Amino acid sequence: MAVDSVKNLKTGKLSESSADCGTCHKKIYENWRGSRHSQAFTNPLYKQSHEKEPMSWCLNCHAPFLQANSDPKDPNQRLQSEDGVSCITCHVRDGKILVNNLPTQTENVHEYKQTELLASEEFCANCHQFNFPDKESVTKQKNFISYSNLPMQNTVEEWKQSYWHGKKNCQSCHLLPNSSKSHTFPGGHHIQKLRDSFSVFLEKSSESTYIVSLFAEDIGHSFPTGDLFRSLRLRVLDQKGIVIQEWRLGKTYEENRNASLTDAIKYLSEDSVLDPPKDRSKSSSKKFVFRSITKEKQFRYELFIDFVNPTTHIFGKLNSESTLLKFKSGELTASEWNGSKG
Repeated sequence: MAVDSVKNLKTGKLSESSADCGTCHKKIYENWRGSRHSQAFTNPLYKQSHEKEPMSWCLNCHAPFLQANSDPKDPNQRLQSEDGVSCITCHVRDGKILVNNLPTQTENVHEYKQTELLASEEFCANCHQFNFPDKESVTKQKNFISYSNLPMQNTVEEWKQSYWHGKKNCQSCHLLPNSSKSHTFPGGHHIQKLRDSFSVFLEKSSESTYIVSLFAEDIGHSFPTGDLFRSLRLRVLDQKGIVIQEWRLGKTYEENRNASLTDAIKYLSEDSVLDPPKDRSKSSSKKFVFRSITKEKQFRYELFIDFVNPTTHIFGKLNSESTLLKFKSGELTASEWNGSKG
């Protein structure tokens, strides 16, 4: 979209970047600057992905502002790309500041437009709910994008199927309005939020068989969600640190060789994500089984979020510190098996 701007009615100056907003909204600006929104275009994971598949429609969310009469496929012609998803991206339309509630001061600094959409999940859906482009859009690189029926990011629809639908929405958990953390947008890169959301338990079901239970608390969508390459990895290790077994939770897409022009060029071949909670327990879970012939009752676990697919781990340019985030680990003690359980 064309870059928009907003005027300071006291000085007559137009805001040129998010830094201008930080003059008066210092804390919110600092929170946003530390968020993944501000790094939407500059973060290494996106850079690597876009280099591999340089599609202009990705830029529409990661660097949404175009110069006049510029080539939409050229990332170098995007304006304010270093700000990613900026203050202006979400809060300015037609020279006015979008607000959920109008300011109460007698003398306004800007012109405002009140809209309930800003506090709605549908606002977030503009970038967090969309389908794969169809084969014709990808192969012929049309000037406009048409979409297939296969979701590429399905976060808002997942939330609509969860216990939280109608109770809390995207903004409740990720915008954190009216708090000191407002506009921090914690999510899949936020270690503490991830750590607080997951727990792991172990029980023994036979002399050599163990059941690992993974619980996710208070998550309003599937996990992982968003980027199609993400996966959650759970490892169980012995006391020497040797991996006994690892499980991957995520989605796997493969090339759709029989795709028509209106189909996606990929198809979903595997789906092992954690579903969102459906009831008042507010949790979702999965169970995994492993075998160990040792007499040990003590094991360890590690939880990782993996931001890239296995092929990219091998051939990509980024090291594991950038692509694999260990966010939780701990001890697992198996209950004593008395021989009476099936």
